[in-house]
Amino acid sequence: MERILLVLSTSRQSDKAIDMALSMAEEQETELMALFILDSKVTDTVFDHLTDVGFMGERPSSELKATIVKEQRDRGLVKLKEIERLAEDRGVFCQSWVVQGDFGRESVKMAAAHQVDLLIVCRARCPGLSRFFFDQEIEEVIRWADCEVRVVEE
Repeated sequence: MERILLVLSTSRQSDKAIDMALSMAEEQETELMALFILDSKVTDTVFDHLTDVGFMGERPSSELKATIVKEQRDRGLVKLKEIERLAEDRGVFCQSWVVQGDFGRESVKMAAAHQVDLLIVCRARCPGLSRFFFDQEIEEVIRWADCEVRVVEE
């Protein structure tokens, strides 16, 4: 195994998945890649919900949406820096990226672009219908990826 890709997102962050990726990369002396996806579906769903319940009044402004995306990006960068530090402490080479888009597509696209051998994603704990939609994205990754996919349950 040469490369492991750990995929996190706005709604999928798991210390268990991070530890698994770091441990495997250390044990197998392989490169770790960490990807944080600003999942556009999550942001759009939040805005739609706030608008539907009348909390925001009229359609939220693009400036507010940009501010929320920036906050998510900043949090993603902090999480990636933490992973890079942990990797360095273990002697593991680690690269990281933040991208915005669809969770399934971005995960598979990055895995293919960097020819990874193993893709690690986490399944978030969600109630009812939310779980159905988030599970669909995980199933898409499993179906589309040209490499092994491990799903870590939170």
